[in-house]
Amino acid sequence: APSGMNNQPWRVHVVVHEKVKTMLAECTKYGGIIESAYVNLVIFLDLEKSYHRVKDIQAIGAFMQNLLLGVHAQPDLGAVWIGEILNQSEKINEIFKLDPKKFELMGLISIGEIDNAIVQKSDTQRERRPIDDFVDWY
Repeated sequence: APSGMNNQPWRVHVVVHEKVKTMLAECTKYGGIIESAYVNLVIFLDLEKSYHRVKDIQAIGAFMQNLLLGVHAQPDLGAVWIGEILNQSEKINEIFKLDPKKFELMGLISIGEIDNAIVQKSDTQRERRPIDDFVDWY
């Protein structure tokens, strides 16, 4: 993913251990997704690599989106970005024994087998805003 001056301000914790999955799952209402995933990627902003907060957060967003696109390009794999876990950032830092002055939680990506029932349900209920609601033409 692109990052200004190639500072790559992200830090990724790859979680496959069941005990750690359970600890993470207890921090969000989406715990079932975390526990059933093959792997969870917990992504942090490395504040020691950061030189411009907004730019670095945008870079991490691009990094996470690229991870999602890469996973979805694989047959039978799916991924979901769990942002709601940000409400428990202090607990997440404690789980990984990270200093919050050095690492700031940006999100979690769960990767696992596609559940076609969920895909069909979400596809039929998804409604997007019209483009004119958020785009101004000049």
